[in-house]
Amino acid sequence: MAAFSKNVVFDVVGTLVSYKHLYEAIKKRLGHKLIPQGIQPTLLGICWLEMAEVSTSESKPWFAAAHLWDASGAQSVGFNTAYSTILEGEYLSEIYGELDVVAETLPVMADRIIVASKQ
Repeated sequence: MAAFSKNVVFDVVGTLVSYKHLYEAIKKRLGHKLIPQGIQPTLLGICWLEMAEVSTSESKPWFAAAHLWDASGAQSVGFNTAYSTILEGEYLSEIYGELDVVAETLPVMADRIIVASKQ
């Protein structure tokens, strides 16, 4: 059995929340410390996202998305996959294949990821 993974890549920023909101939140919370050091909050956000993309662990990570093509693509490169129909409304498994977890809402998707990870 593979090691239990506590890692989930949520494809939320850029899909359910714009990047602008992430950068604004970083500026609001950390800008007063970053800017005097010559670091723009947007730069920190971009670096953070890039590192999240390349981070790895010993176990097989999860990729959770609200766009079916994103989840399907992640599956093709080795991720466990979770898909929420919250945006697109339907799951087209005959086109995109079978995913590990499919749910109607993000909280239900998270619960199902936990259950699937323990099997």
